[in-house]
Amino acid sequence: MKIRFRIEGLNCASCAAKIERAVQDMDGVESVSLNMSAGTMSVMTDMEPKDVRRIVQDIADRIEPGTRFLLDGEPSGEESDRWNLLRTVGCATVFLITFILELFGIIGHETSAIVFIAVFVLAGADTIVSALRGILHGDVFGEAFLMTVATVGAVLIGQYTEAAAVMVFFSVGELLEDYAVGSSRRRISGLLDMAPKVAHVETLMGVKDVDPESVSVGDVISVRPGELIPLDGIVVRGSTELDTSALTGESIPVTVDTGYKALSGSLNISGTISVRVTDTFHDSTITRIMEMMQDAGDKKAKSERFITRFARYYTPIVCLLALLVAVIPILLGMDAKDWIYRALTFLVLSCPCALVISIPMTIMSGIGCASSHGILIKGGNYLEMLSHVDTMAFDKTGTLTEGRFSVVDVVSDERYLIEKVSSALECNSNHPLAKAVCKEFGGSDLVAEDIREIPGKGMSGVIGSTMAYAGNSRLMSDLGFDVDDPEGRSSIHIVYDGRYLGHIDLEDTPKDNAKTTLSELRRLGVRRSSSGLGSDLII
Repeated sequence: MKIRFRIEGLNCASCAAKIERAVQDMDGVESVSLNMSAGTMSVMTDMEPKDVRRIVQDIADRIEPGTRFLLDGEPSGEESDRWNLLRTVGCATVFLITFILELFGIIGHETSAIVFIAVFVLAGADTIVSALRGILHGDVFGEAFLMTVATVGAVLIGQYTEAAAVMVFFSVGELLEDYAVGSSRRRISGLLDMAPKVAHVETLMGVKDVDPESVSVGDVISVRPGELIPLDGIVVRGSTELDTSALTGESIPVTVDTGYKALSGSLNISGTISVRVTDTFHDSTITRIMEMMQDAGDKKAKSERFITRFARYYTPIVCLLALLVAVIPILLGMDAKDWIYRALTFLVLSCPCALVISIPMTIMSGIGCASSHGILIKGGNYLEMLSHVDTMAFDKTGTLTEGRFSVVDVVSDERYLIEKVSSALECNSNHPLAKAVCKEFGGSDLVAEDIREIPGKGMSGVIGSTMAYAGNSRLMSDLGFDVDDPEGRSSIHIVYDGRYLGHIDLEDTPKDNAKTTLSELRRLGVRRSSSGLGSDLII
């Protein structure tokens, strides 16, 4: 059985690795995968979820107090997060004010010492408790232990300002770390919100709106214009055009008719279609994409796996070196207080948090930032592979270009008429080419009636009492006109009153930063490759 937990309050990569190892060592656990970027953990086990949660929470309380592992339906601990924020900000403010007052001689050393000790205790309470729990459970070496030894040692030798400062800075650092991790998680969660929330199931009693998860294979669902397809299936009635850019990156709509395999997550643009469901919600394309994003942190990069292993040996070595820094000079007759102070400073500077979090945070931030731009990266290992890329190919539509078309030429002896007729028809369509024509020529003083979409071909309508058509070469062929589209362009051909007026040529618009991007890739050593790739693949 796979149990999935939501994680709150865990933003330390080193602690996350320790929790993952500890859960993996539990009896009855087959496998465990903790994904810090998504704030989730999956556990394969025969145990009951509540029993697993209790044990996992005990482990978390020992390693990283304040971390919460929640099953579905359990309330979050937002109040605790707010308290930590207020405590950290309050301690930092009091420390700063006291430091300034002492610096200018407004308060005495004895008064400031009392305040600094109070700030130290309040700001470092969780860290000290975590260190003590680690010692009691045999997990001695960790950042909490280093920070506790260093700051308590500073208090014992009378360095109250330093002890309070280290704890305050450490707390502020964790607060900023919380914000960075939360920001990446929100970016990933925003991308996951693309899943449709309702499905219109066709029944004998009419159309019934239900949760997509409750739809069975074989049911027929209705998808209206402007809606996302909630489940994979075969189109059994109707025709339309689908925007599949969220799935494929291709910005040009796909013409859909009976028998077409429609994928969930596609946007229905024009007509209503009926789709017979072939896969349940949990097996659908959109769900697989969401799971891929949720599990992105499970596929760790080589550097991330290395730094996790390295951290297990780093802290004990640091502690030994700090001990030597303090003991050897004292044995040689040097000033004990001075060298103990230096050893404690060494412990603070050697805290593994920055080292251990650097690579995981970089990878997590990269995946989160990419997600906010609609780019799906399946894991840290794939993100790391990008640093070794030496050849890159682009499908230009929607990648190097805006995916928005613009009129570049009008080929006709009757330009005025072709503009008016095309506007009268195309301003009634949501097709990207039609929108481009409408934007270029504006509204028309000609009014089209009885307008009809001809799926995959174009449009027709009656202007006054005259029949007009606007569409591609296939529509023209149906009307008896033999025309060709210019190479590398998209064209809308116009027929009015039985006469072929000409065609409007459109092209996709290059992105403003396309040239800069390609130049930068070349500077980074990505070579140009065009042999056998085709005209749409550049660099």
